[in-house]
Amino acid sequence: MALSGGVPTATELAAEQRRSWLPAWGEFAHRLAFGDLPGAVTEHAKLVLLDTIGAIIAGMQEPEMKALVMRTELTGHAALIGGAQTGAPQQVALLNGMAGTMLEIDEGNQFARGHPAIQVLPALLAVAASERLSGQQLIRALVLGYEFGARLGAASKLNVSMHPHGTWGAPAAALAVAALRDASQPSLVQTVNIGSSFALSTSRRTMLEGATVRNTYSGFSNLMGILASDFERSGLRQNCEKNFFDLILNYVIFFSTKSFFNFIITPQYLLISFILFFNSSLILMKIFKKIEIQNDILYISILSILLSSAS
Repeated sequence: MALSGGVPTATELAAEQRRSWLPAWGEFAHRLAFGDLPGAVTEHAKLVLLDTIGAIIAGMQEPEMKALVMRTELTGHAALIGGAQTGAPQQVALLNGMAGTMLEIDEGNQFARGHPAIQVLPALLAVAASERLSGQQLIRALVLGYEFGARLGAASKLNVSMHPHGTWGAPAAALAVAALRDASQPSLVQTVNIGSSFALSTSRRTMLEGATVRNTYSGFSNLMGILASDFERSGLRQNCEKNFFDLILNYVIFFSTKSFFNFIITPQYLLISFILFFNSSLILMKIFKKIEIQNDILYISILSILLSSAS
């Protein structure tokens, strides 16, 4: 330890006992059914979904987003929210994830000290649209991804020089997408481990100085979440015997952790019920009056109808 300046050596890391919280979380995510969610959680998840869509639509109108969309060769059937184009799930998840933070009006969670929904929802919407999944499957995966990301944020003390977007968002999106695809418990754990490899080295100065590259962070979380699931389904593996995600949580991104993951995991204690809205849902009608894109209005209308049956 003395030779490494207080940083654990590779030998010391390899000798550590693997923690049990991630397998427990994989089991919880695998077993949780839509019918297990309390009604209040389901209704709140719908609000989170619509609120985040409002933020994405508004952000997609920014000049940088319009320019980026024009430079992107979109191919696929997933909807670009706030634009008339469609693309592959990975493309759309990145662009929608970026747009959702452009105006700083997306929801936030006081426990997570961050914005869990925008880290996972664009990936879920893109995959659900491409694979024709149901509203109930979407809500269940949103709740799980939000919960996992929020608990990561709450359990962790982030390096003060780093921005939270793009750090715990990648493994949260990975779990959400895997859950949406009804992955088994081992596959869920494996997908999260893979997703943990894709956390960004972010900078808080971007937020303080107005550097808009910061808006890419949440986009990359969604992109990496889909890729992690695709990689796992294709046979790529992360070392499950020594949980790499634990190493990231403790030694790379975060200075210290709390015992928040030991908190009881039941449908009655889901953090999505404690979000702080930033009023983007209140400006939906203003957005619709400002931009006349019929398929976006139709998209929201169909989505609202779909979600109204998710009860």
